Formats: sequence, C-alpha cells, structure tokens
Amino acid sequence: LNKYLDEKYISELVGFNKPDINFFKHIFSNHPEYNLEDYVILGDSLHTDVLGGKISNITTVWFNETKNTSTLPDYSISKLMDFFLLDIFKE
Repeated sequence: LNKYLDEKYISELVGFNKPDINFFKHIFSNHPEYNLEDYVILGDSLHTDVLGGKISNITTVWFNETKNTSTLPDYSISKLMDFFLLDIFKE
C-alpha cells in the first residue's frame, strides 16, 4: 500500500499510542490544509485504530481478514485492495 499513500504515521514515531486523541492531533497539526473529512484511518485493530479514528471524528476502515462483525467502523474490508473500491474514493 505504500505506493498509494501520501503519508503514514506510526504510534511509536509519533509518541502517542492509538486510540489516544493526541496521536491524531499530532497528524492534524502537521496538515492544517486538510479538513477532518479528508482523513481516513485504515487499521486492523478495533480497539486502537478504529476507536481512535472514531474518537477523532475521521472515517474508519477496519482491515478485517477474519470477517468478524462490528458496528464500530465506517467500513470493513477483508482484502487490502478492496480499500480502493470504497465509495470514499468516488467523487
């Protein structure tokens, strides 16, 4: 996925663990030109990635290979390439 992403942030490098709101505030402060609607978090953990995204009011995509069910994420995918098929990429 690296070739498709503008940037990626890793908790250990940012200095805050997800779902800590400060992890997301750090990212937002680095990009004042973006609105919250411009952000998407793609993660494999409901309790860190998806919950952190929800707390931060950004779109959440759960990479859910086991196809479990949850109402927490905005989207759930079981194959990474399905990420690019989501309606968030349609104008």
